[in-house]
Amino acid sequence: MESLPIIRTSSGDWVAPRDALVIPPRLQYKGLSLFDKAERNCAERNSGDIDLLPTSEYDVRFLESLGCKVLCKDQVRTVLSSSRVSFPVKEYGWIATLFQYLHENPDADPLTAAYLQLTNDKWIAPQDGGRLYVGDATEVPFEIETVKIALINPKFVDEIFKNEMAKLYLMDGLKAEKLSEVAIINAIFDLHVQRTSLTDPRTGALGKTECHAHALYLTQHQHLIDWDRRSKMDSPFYVVTRNGSIKDARDTVSNRMHSLSKGKLLPISDMSPSSVPFLSPLYPPDVARFLTDRLGVKRLLPLTEPALSANGAPEQNNTATNSDRLHSIFYTVLAPANEKRNFILYYLSIIWTEIPLEIRRGNFLRDLQNLPCLCENGKYIPLRQTTLRTASTSKRLSPSDPVLQIISPEAPKWSFLKELGVVTDPSVHLYMESLRSHSRKKIDGRVNKRFLEEVYAELVAYAQKYPSTALALLR
Repeated sequence: MESLPIIRTSSGDWVAPRDALVIPPRLQYKGLSLFDKAERNCAERNSGDIDLLPTSEYDVRFLESLGCKVLCKDQVRTVLSSSRVSFPVKEYGWIATLFQYLHENPDADPLTAAYLQLTNDKWIAPQDGGRLYVGDATEVPFEIETVKIALINPKFVDEIFKNEMAKLYLMDGLKAEKLSEVAIINAIFDLHVQRTSLTDPRTGALGKTECHAHALYLTQHQHLIDWDRRSKMDSPFYVVTRNGSIKDARDTVSNRMHSLSKGKLLPISDMSPSSVPFLSPLYPPDVARFLTDRLGVKRLLPLTEPALSANGAPEQNNTATNSDRLHSIFYTVLAPANEKRNFILYYLSIIWTEIPLEIRRGNFLRDLQNLPCLCENGKYIPLRQTTLRTASTSKRLSPSDPVLQIISPEAPKWSFLKELGVVTDPSVHLYMESLRSHSRKKIDGRVNKRFLEEVYAELVAYAQKYPSTALALLR
């Protein structure tokens, strides 16, 4: 029976069952075999077989009983495992037909066939894409593929979803998920965790554009971040610094803007050396705040020197304790254009209350008191030997006195200077300095008499109010 020409082909010829290959309806597309002979050649020994295209499974079983060969799932797997099928030239409907067959015969899929089209038009195999997603990423401020999310082309998905069985295979068989903000958030964090070496050729390098975009997206969706999970991971998040390098957020410093004078802003970076890794000013203010509040960017300049390790080198890890000595960056000579601004004092006026009390004492306090600061007379004088020009001190000051060169000295923000030894109101010491200054000059009697009477009256009042202090200064 197998050798008798009892099978009539569509061309009108008669062939023996052994020379015919039955293509089941599930493997047919638009009246043709899903795979042509060239594609099936790897699975067939005799490429001269005649294709039979029955319209029902009953016909398939009948033809098989006559001795015809039937294209089976093992052969489909072999075809898909080869490189003979060019999926980019296939219609989406063709792939939907294939998915319907694979839904009914999942073991026919080797998962190595590149039949999935991504949003960037790249075709990949399920095993190459990691986790697969469907959805819209038009509002994401970076290429979604850069965070290792395999997002399937929306037009591809639309066609697949028209076939319910094909849809089931894509979503259940291949476990594609609907893209969500949480999935993107986790993918961003996972990518930064994997960048243990920013120059590792196997992972590539995070670029400045990507770092900016990742920070922007996380800021916009911070309410969806699982902070408990983040705290347990203790993993890095990379940001761009002022000089364009990329560093762990925990190794950078916020470059907050603050008011120097009415209508003028000053970046903190203007008062420190270029070696300090400040956060790039290109981050919008809300993003910079998020990076500082949540992802480890330091709010303050390093105030104290790092503690030294056993070999005398500074500790490098993030948990290293610091010494109690004032950090060397505060002693850095400022650029000529900025020399008359005493930027460090403006900075301290903003962050003084944020400095922990345990730091604001001991060597740190003494170092600050002895820090040379620019005075109105052009000299650099230790802070504890200077005076603040106010309404009450101005009449006691002479041009040669060490008066701090600062703007709006009577503003409340300068009250902290008193803790550093700066004279902020008339004291016995200031009066004595005024007397000494005048005693070195030939003085007009009328002026000196009035001056001395005024000073004497104030000295008596001060001594009555603070007898022990006045006595100690007059000795």
